Amino acid sequence: KCMKTMSEEDSRTASRYAMIREVLRNAIVSGAAAKGLVLLEAPLGELFGTSRVPVRKALNLLHEEGLISRFDGRGYLVNPERQHVEPLRLSLSHKQFGLDSNEELVDTRPLGERIHDEIGAAL
Repeated sequence: KCMKTMSEEDSRTASRYAMIREVLRNAIVSGAAAKGLVLLEAPLGELFGTSRVPVRKALNLLHEEGLISRFDGRGYLVNPERQHVEPLRLSLSHKQFGLDSNEELVDTRPLGERIHDEIGAAL
């Protein structure tokens, strides 16, 4: 039997969605992301500097956890109590999610470059 290994792209996507989920989850639980805030894939992808794929996966997981609810089939609303909330359409910002706007959220460098830098830092 041959074992499947995650491709480099799959690995990056996995770590991205987990990081995005954690950041959004913390913002929702802490109240930094207001109830009713509309969460759409494209603006979140821009905010996190990534494609919509990891954003979609992170949003699906938060939906399964009950922290956000579907909104008109186009996105999600922050709705941890599952009550009726009015959609709150705001521009998404780093500050809203407790992020430093200069912080690079996702390391988008090629794997070889990241490994080289990590080895250099370890020596």
